[in-house]
Amino acid sequence: MHVIIVVGSKHGSTRSIAEAVGEVLRHRGINVTTVDADAASASLAGYDAAVIGSAVYVGRWMKGAQAFLDANRESLRNMPLWLFSSGPLGEGPKHPDDLAEIRGFAADVHAKDHQIFAGKLDKADLSFAERAAVRIVHAPYGDAREWGRIRSWAETIASELSDPMGSMPTSTTATQ
Repeated sequence: MHVIIVVGSKHGSTRSIAEAVGEVLRHRGINVTTVDADAASASLAGYDAAVIGSAVYVGRWMKGAQAFLDANRESLRNMPLWLFSSGPLGEGPKHPDDLAEIRGFAADVHAKDHQIFAGKLDKADLSFAERAAVRIVHAPYGDAREWGRIRSWAETIASELSDPMGSMPTSTTATQ
């Protein structure tokens, strides 16, 4: 079993989530390749499943992650696929249905699940314009990533990949 994890991350927080997912899958004996969305090739040949995640800015996935999804739509329809979004802090989207563009894509390719994980916002990582946007939307600084929840989700993926006919249900809901 070979899984590709494609991640769109601007400041590294979302990449850390992808790496944690990959670590769990590797621990369960699954071969994992993690690539940045901007550097990902348009071919999924040789992969049995995919996990794709992106940081969320102003309610949208990063351009590289969205471009990867668009370029690989047909291939992704034919393999197990899990999606995650990262970044909402404070009063941001908490449910996958809040991200309309991803909701539509997830339905189109029959993604097994889409989770939204809280992210990390460090003032030192931000540009002047980004700090201004944070002030406008009143987003709190800090690290709100829930590592236990992230690893639990990755365990669910590993279980399903190990036993695709198993009884573990998947959902398209997220809990915060």
